[in-house]
Amino acid sequence: MARVRAGTEESLLPPGLPSCYHERMSKSISDNMKTRKKRAPVTGELVGVRIQPELGKQLDDWRRNQEDVPTRPEAIRRLVELGLRMKPSK
Repeated sequence: MARVRAGTEESLLPPGLPSCYHERMSKSISDNMKTRKKRAPVTGELVGVRIQPELGKQLDDWRRNQEDVPTRPEAIRRLVELGLRMKPSK
């Protein structure tokens, strides 16, 4: 039997239970862990933007009409690129 001390109490565990516990816990933890989203390999300058709810709704509507439904940041990047490509009016 193995002695386990939790706080001020000591209890005896049956033989083999501590190793069984660790085997099962390591498997269950690895099964439940989500894979993290990887950051883009190329980073740029961070620009924080606040938008009003009406503009946010228009942005989301525009995103949904795109073939690949980009994220909000990606949609903003695309719209900025489109705006910069336009010829200035005189």
